Amino acid sequence: VDVGAAPGGWTFELARRGIRVAAVDPAELRDDVAKHPLVTHFRQKVEDFSCSHELGGLVCDINSAPSTLLEILEPLIRKL
Repeated sequence: VDVGAAPGGWTFELARRGIRVAAVDPAELRDDVAKHPLVTHFRQKVEDFSCSHELGGLVCDINSAPSTLLEILEPLIRKL
């Protein structure tokens, strides 16, 4: 999962290396990133994103205080 994915730099680099990426960001991804077959874009805030299975990894590129990020990301961190 790539949180704060737009415009897609980290998402693209992960997908380019063969990793399936759930890109979570309400903003648009670059066109080449959005069209990559290993990328699924969830146009929503991370607070509204959920998944029911264990995660293989978590990348976060949100510019915020660490304590705020830990609070926001806790449900996803628990799935690692």
